[in-house]
Amino acid sequence: MQITVRGLDGKGVIASVQPYFTVLDVKELICYGSCRSSEGSVSKTLHVPPPYVRLIFGCKQLDDNATLEACRVKSGTTLDLFACYLSSTQVYVQMDWERISSTRRYVPQAWTRQNGPTALHLRQWIAANCALDEADIALESSGDYLEDDFSDWESLLRASQESSIIVTAYRFADVACADVAISVGNDSGGREIFQGSREVLNNIPFFNAALSQPKVSIAADDGFLLGQSYVEVGNLDVRTFRNVWSAICSEDLCTLPEKLTADDLWDVFVAAEQLGMKSLRVVASERLQELMANTITPDNVASWIATARVCGSASLAQAGLAFVAKHGKEVLLSMAAEDWSSDLASYECIVVAALQHRHSFSGSCNGGA
Repeated sequence: MQITVRGLDGKGVIASVQPYFTVLDVKELICYGSCRSSEGSVSKTLHVPPPYVRLIFGCKQLDDNATLEACRVKSGTTLDLFACYLSSTQVYVQMDWERISSTRRYVPQAWTRQNGPTALHLRQWIAANCALDEADIALESSGDYLEDDFSDWESLLRASQESSIIVTAYRFADVACADVAISVGNDSGGREIFQGSREVLNNIPFFNAALSQPKVSIAADDGFLLGQSYVEVGNLDVRTFRNVWSAICSEDLCTLPEKLTADDLWDVFVAAEQLGMKSLRVVASERLQELMANTITPDNVASWIATARVCGSASLAQAGLAFVAKHGKEVLLSMAAEDWSSDLASYECIVVAALQHRHSFSGSCNGGA
């Protein structure tokens, strides 16, 4: 669908988006000309970084994490772009580990120095917002490393040609010691390169096996570091791997972002199984069981049970079958139009759970007559 975004000059920009795009996706699309989904396009880029602007619809500021569908934005809708109030107390952070095309993404919100005076406070804030360990983050401005006790932010403003303070955050895992390039996705659905360390990746069975093969070197003119090993993960989408990557970059190899939907967690669960990340699989399973009570429905329970069975999670499969036992008729009706010929074992399991409840109910009625 197409929407119009009125820029700071009052002129409209046409953006091609999807209902599942977030408000932040639209901001990045307007800024960079691309966003995390390859389906987005824009008639003109405004080069205004996302933290600097708000998107307004119906006199209401839209939340960055909300989808366009949730905000009731439909094809033909016009959104207004307003500049945030720029203040010398605000610091805007670029994330070197996340990029749109070749441009570093920003942490969507600005850091306000009222929340802490030093670079250490800023590192802690970035860690909380990006689900990272603060010890893994390094900060620099205009090529100069910022020590934890740094607090002279006004000097950065004076030295910069920008109207605000911009700091770049790096992860230690992504600096020059990164010796493995990981290609994720495909050309049709979007492809992204992740820079990793062989020392870390060897702890993950999939990458350990891939890196034990004869080394494939990458030439510098391909956009990678000279001599890097190359691993391709073509069977996972980029969005899912980003969540898995946050776990790979964590100290315990299983720390996930807090705000993941049930669908996100199922994708991570399947990915963890494929990559051999047992601890991550356990964490995803535990989070799913916590969410099940509020997210499981007759329309999705069958696919959840099938996925749990394929990945060998008896606890998730049993939780799904317990729901089927209570809502057998609705579940079977939702499955009627689906083709289960490729997984007859799961189909039989679900049908038996639904019918057993029905027979039990009928028997108790007859026995009491």
